[in-house]
Amino acid sequence: MNEQQKIDFLNEQTCHICKKQLDIKTKVIDHCHWSSRYRGAAHKICNLNYHNISKFRCLLHGAKNYDDHFLIKALRHVPHKHLTIIPMNIEKYSVILVDDVIFLDSFQFLSASLNTLSSNLPQDGFKVLSQCFPYQTDLLRRKGVYPYEYMTDSSKFSETSLPPIEYFSSKLLNESCSNESYAFAQQVWEELICTTLGDYHDIYLIGDVALLADIFQYFRDLCLRHYQLDPI
Repeated sequence: MNEQQKIDFLNEQTCHICKKQLDIKTKVIDHCHWSSRYRGAAHKICNLNYHNISKFRCLLHGAKNYDDHFLIKALRHVPHKHLTIIPMNIEKYSVILVDDVIFLDSFQFLSASLNTLSSNLPQDGFKVLSQCFPYQTDLLRRKGVYPYEYMTDSSKFSETSLPPIEYFSSKLLNESCSNESYAFAQQVWEELICTTLGDYHDIYLIGDVALLADIFQYFRDLCLRHYQLDPI
């Protein structure tokens, strides 16, 4: 602790963990056991119960309807020591814990599409996206467009142009690709200088991950600020 931190500790009357009144008998110095950094004054019981999260959280949007199925099927091929599943029913799971990684469905916290959620972010909320695409941040502030059903094998990655608009439609959802969405895909191809469909594929995936990271981090910040709770 530096001299200012020592003065702050002596004058502090509120526990930095529970935000309740401190008294001299239960007031202790709280510090990080990894870095030794002073964190603030705290109740003795709050200090004892306060700990760092030791497990990684992996968030996937809509995981319980899609991605979780692949995770479960893949586990037979991946060495792991510990597996815990919290099921919603026989096919859907709310939480999957594999060793030190917890897989969570971000849709259970934010039940809207990435497109809708990203449209609600403030201008300065796209921090991860701007790190990944510093010159195309404005362009990629919406979910990308992808020809899912067209990508049947890895040879498609070598193709040197986007497939026609009809290949961006979805038989599963019974939806056609709009002219606006296809024009957006063409704009991404041109502005990010894609030479193959593999380039476009990578941009689509990185953009999706960056958007979800920005959306969920903004949601976490709101919850911490207003409720002093971290959703994960």
